[in-house]
Parts: sequence; structure tokens; C-alpha cells
Amino acid sequence: MAAGVGALARSYLAKATEGEVADADVMGGQVDIGTLSRAALILNLEKRGLSTEGSKVALRDRLVDWVTKKYDFDSADVATAQVQASRDAAKEESGSVYVCGVNHRGQLGLGDTEPREQFECVPALMGRAVDAVFAGPDFAMAVTEDRYVYAWGGGGQASLGTRQPQPQRATPARAPVLEGPAAAAETVRGWRERHAAAAAEQGVAPYSFSPREGLRRPASTDFLAPRIVDKLRGEGVVAVGIGVNHCIALSDGGDMFAWGTGRHGQLGTGKFDDAAEPELVESLASERVAAIALGHSHTVAVTADGVPFAWGRADQGCLGLGTTARLGAAGRYAALFPSPTALPSLAGRLAVRQVACGPTHTIALVSGDAPVWSWGDGSGGKLGHGDLAGRIEPEPIQSFLGEVVLQVAAGTWHSACIVEQSPFVGAGILYTWGTGLSGQLGVGSVTKALEPRPVYGFIDRGHSVKFVACGSHHNAALTHDSQLFTWGSNKYGCLGAEVVDEFAAYPQKVWAFDVIFDGVGRGTPRSVAVGREFTVVACFPYAGPSEQEVIEAEQAEALAAKAAAEASPPGSAASGMGGGLDLPWSRELRTRGSAVSFADETERPARDGHSPDSPGSAFSGIGVGGRMPGRSLFGSSRRDKACVRNLKMKVVAAYLLAVLGGNETPTEADVSKILAAAGAEADAEAVERLFKAVAEQDLSKVLDAGMKKLVKIGGGGAAAPAGGAAAAAAVEEEEEEEEEEESVAAGGMFGGSDDSSS
Repeated sequence: MAAGVGALARSYLAKATEGEVADADVMGGQVDIGTLSRAALILNLEKRGLSTEGSKVALRDRLVDWVTKKYDFDSADVATAQVQASRDAAKEESGSVYVCGVNHRGQLGLGDTEPREQFECVPALMGRAVDAVFAGPDFAMAVTEDRYVYAWGGGGQASLGTRQPQPQRATPARAPVLEGPAAAAETVRGWRERHAAAAAEQGVAPYSFSPREGLRRPASTDFLAPRIVDKLRGEGVVAVGIGVNHCIALSDGGDMFAWGTGRHGQLGTGKFDDAAEPELVESLASERVAAIALGHSHTVAVTADGVPFAWGRADQGCLGLGTTARLGAAGRYAALFPSPTALPSLAGRLAVRQVACGPTHTIALVSGDAPVWSWGDGSGGKLGHGDLAGRIEPEPIQSFLGEVVLQVAAGTWHSACIVEQSPFVGAGILYTWGTGLSGQLGVGSVTKALEPRPVYGFIDRGHSVKFVACGSHHNAALTHDSQLFTWGSNKYGCLGAEVVDEFAAYPQKVWAFDVIFDGVGRGTPRSVAVGREFTVVACFPYAGPSEQEVIEAEQAEALAAKAAAEASPPGSAASGMGGGLDLPWSRELRTRGSAVSFADETERPARDGHSPDSPGSAFSGIGVGGRMPGRSLFGSSRRDKACVRNLKMKVVAAYLLAVLGGNETPTEADVSKILAAAGAEADAEAVERLFKAVAEQDLSKVLDAGMKKLVKIGGGGAAAPAGGAAAAAAVEEEEEEEEEEESVAAGGMFGGSDDSSS
């Protein structure tokens, strides 16, 4: 063995062999080059394109040297890849965008056209601080905190507002003549093969052909990943409205920029021309626009003064102008309104706060005792007036008279809104109506509702909804504590939830966020959008525990349960529990696929797609469950108060473990011993406060008080944890009085704020 090479190679060489060998076998110790015959050495040198001249020793040294250098290069590549993976992980944790569902038009922005059944991070948007996402039928957009607009998808044919570089094209042959279905399939297949071969020979992109779409020019593949819309740089864009073939961006100064198809006047420019890139809508330049919504071929905008304007195609009354024909226009132009026109029935009478558009209907949120109005196509009951009739001008939905409505949303065949519900501010009860053959209404077997119905899947879980997005076949909603739920069609896995059936008729919790997935933390959802069978979610930076902290917490909990079991007499409630305890308050480590998270098992959605609160369900009677780490309703991260809050919960937990272990009157020393066994610091002051709160009280009464507290916030559950709720509530009230902390009427399960649940 040659000097300098032998020491490195010898450590990997294990056995002799003859014939062809692989580099990995040599460096992995499966092959000893020193025992190869001259013929085998020559064979392996020839395979690698190396010289076969010289003695056997020279041949051996040449092969060893080549393999060793290659190993060094591979090792360097591995190290580089590890560094890059670490950087990517840090970027992803700083806030990213995640997608799932259909992808044949590149609508997921992942650089390919393969569907995803689970949420996957969009590499091009990692660490971009995306503030909001928007989705159309087959393409999507994102707006960052720096007000950059990114667009992707649409198969290269959508109105992305970016100039698509056109590849060199092959001159297409004449489209094939189709004679009968059977012959047509064979004819098209043969045409494609011949044309693709000719294009490849010329080094150009081929045309495509289908009997339905005919001959289509090839498009650039740039649409497969997010690209910045250059024309909107520096305009301060805060929102984007997406229709089927047109888009409108809204700036922080109230300006509108429109692009896409304009043949129905939907761009609002006063003309019927298309626009490949964003153009300022000058007809409303004197107004400060505050909100926009886009349908199939119409647009609605609301000014800062609450005045609504509409333009585009007026079929079925979706513009709400009281007419479907433009005065002085004839032919196909009679139903087209190319310039923004104020809605006469609302302008000057009621201030409009928000609008939402389906393909052919519109929903408006206004100030006053009648907060929700709708108009346009009424098929399927999506207007919410109790019938199937359409309206050519706005009409209030009677179900919401006198209510405080926070948001309205519109899908293809259904609509939704959120009615504020105390004690939450900015969140409330979700209502849906219309037609939902794929479960879009979220109310179980009901597939048509002519009037609004509450979605009990949220109510019975103790959740309030703060945002809802309606698509054609599925919906998504964010709760008051930013948990994501989806329901409706699950085609291509667009729900991103644990759903076995083809659809979910009740809201399903999505477990992909506020978790550590493959060693990388995923943040709390901040914005969600749904397209046709795909979903886009933007997240805040990850603020939860590290993977190591998760593991340590699980180990500490296991030790606490073990200590309680060992200290209890045989046959007691706590004996035989082993290394874990499944209590509703438990921050038990959960593993789902490659993801790990803290969550309450009572929050797990039903796997069969049925309501978690349906009779006979394992979740029947369960109210408020645990919450994953992340942002609370009040905007602070869980870590802000974690040290103090978690310590108090551990004290309560230790007390309950002692009781379950058969010790009906545990002492402060007993509680401190259990805490020490779990590796937690025993804060004497916290322990003293707990015992002061439960002193001279019958435990059964304490438990009953805790149960009543849970009932007030919509909960049920086990008696022991409820007792901890009452005890912890007393400690919490005393501490809040001393520290002058703000109180929350319906806080966590243990009497603190939502951040105190652990």
C-alpha cells in the first residue's frame, strides 16, 4: 500500500473479492483492494477511465488514490449539504408558506406538478415574511411584510402579472383529424409522439393537443415557482383579489392595479382590453379604496367612506345595480359595465365594511342593524334568503338582524359569515348556507341550507372562529387561537388533515402547524387561502419549544407519573400506570408521522370524518381541549408567560397525582417530592398558595366547582382535572390581584388565560 494512502484505505478494507467493485464498497469496508488480482484491478481501472499501465502495485495505488479522492469529495458534499439544510431549517422557522392539494397547473409553487396530500413548505418563500396569501381557481399569490407580491401556478396561462419568457417554439403540424372516440385516442397519441420527437430533434419546445382544448402553444415553466410581480414593486400592495382570469391589487394608499382578461369589462378601465401586467385603475384614482372582491367576471370595491362600486358582467344581477343591462349599450355589450358604478341601493345609505364574491353572487358586510346583504345568482340557496331566487340588487339576510358580524365569505355554491360571540373579541360563531355536496357547509349530512346554520363542530369544541375562507369544494378556518381547521372535499389531499374519506362533513383539525416536523419547527398560521382543491397557508415564525425541549418535557412527565404510581398502594387509581398518564391537562408528546407536537388528545379530529361531538363518539362531551404552542388570541407567544404559568400547572398536577395515588390529604412535602421526581423545581411559594386555596375544603366540592367552571366555558371532562381547575383558579385569582394582571372571563382550563394552558 502506497505511503499516505494506505492508512486511510486500510481502515475501510475488510475482505477479498474478484471482479468489478463499487466505490462505496471499497470505502465502506466491503472490499479489500489489496487482495484483488491484476485482472480485477485492470477491469476496475477501465471502468473508471483510468490508465491500466504499470505494475500491479502501481495499478492498486492508482485505484485506491482515485477512490480515496472521490470519498473526500463526497464527504465535502455531505458537509455542505448539512450546512445548507441547517440554513434552510432556520429560514423555514423564521416564517414560511405551506401548500397541499392538486398541482397539475403548478398551483403549489413547488417547482413540479405532483399533488401533495400533506402540507409542504414552498422553498422559494422560506423566510420571506409572507403576510397574506390569496388563491384563485388554479394559481396563487402572496404578499410579504415588505409589500412584495409573488405569483405562481396557472399552468403558464393564468393572469400572474409577470411577463412569462416564451421558449423557442416548434412549428406545429396541422392538428390531427379525429374520427370517432376510439380512433381519436390513438390518433392523438400518435400525433403527440411524432410531434414531440420532431421538437426534440430541433431542440425546441413542443406544442400540446387535446380534443377539448385543441392546439396549445408551449409555455415557460417559470410558473412552477413563485416569482415577484415586478410592476407592483414599491406600490405598497396589501391585498390581492383573484378572479378566474383577472386580478386586482390594492395598495396601502387605496390605489387599485388591475391585469388579466378584460373582455367583460372586469378590469374597471372603461375598456374591454386585456392587460398582461398590472395597470392603475384610474377611474377610481380619486377615491381611497379599502376593500375589493372578485367573481368570475365581475369586481366589487368599497371605498374608505363605505361606498360600494361594481363593474364587469352583470349577468344574474351579481353587480347589484338593480339592472342587468347598461343604458345605451347593445348586443353583447349590454350586460357589460366596464367602469366602476356605485350601487344605488347602498351608496349614501349604509356604509359597507367588507365584500366577498362567488363566481356569480356577492355578499356584503355593512354597518347597521342589518349587517349582511347579498345579491346575484341565488341557485342552491347561496344568498341565504330562504329561497333559490336571484336578486339584482342588495337585500339583507334576515337571520343576522341585530347581530355583530365580523366577516363574510363566498364560495362557488355556498357562503359563510362569522358572528361575534362573547367573551372573545374578534372571533365568534361560524354560519354557512347554500349547497355543499362535498360537505362544504360543515354541518354533517346536510347538503343544502337555504338559510344560515351554525357550524357546531366549532361550538361544541369550545372554539371561536376569527377567519374563514371558502373555495369551490372545501373551506378553511382559523380559530381564536390560530388553530387551522379544514372541511369539504379532500380530493388530492387538499384538506391537509387526517381524513380517511373523500370528504369531511365536519371541521377537521390540521396538525401540521405549531409542531416540529422532521426536526424543523413550523409556526402558527397567520393567513390561509383555498383554491380549487388546493390550500395555501402562511405562518408566523416558529415560537414553540425546540425538539430537545419537547423530549425533556415528555421525560419529566413520565417520571412524575412513575413516581406517583410507585408511591401509591396496590390497586389504587394511580398504580400500574407505568410511564405515562393520559389526563386532559397533560402536555403529552404526540407523534404523527414525522411531526411531534404538544397537544391535548381531546382535540384530535375523528378519523372517519364524523363529528367529534356526535353521539357515541369518543369525543362526546369534551369541551375546551389543549392548545399547541404558538400565539394566543391576545397576540403574545406562549413563551411569554411559560415559566410562571407552567410551574403553577405542575404544582396542581403534582397535587392531583398524589390524590390519584391514594393520598387523600397530601402535604406540601408530598407535592414537592413528586415535583422533584419529575425534575421540576418546587417553588415553595406556589405550593403554599395551592394549599392555601384548598385548605379546609372538601375535595369533592372542589372538584364540583371545577366541573362547573368547565361547564361555563362549554366543557366537560374528568373530575380530577376539574378539581385542579378550581384550585388553580383560586391561585390564579390571588396572583392576578397581587400583580394587577388583566383578567379573562373564560380563560384556560385551569382558570388562567389561554396562554396558561399546559
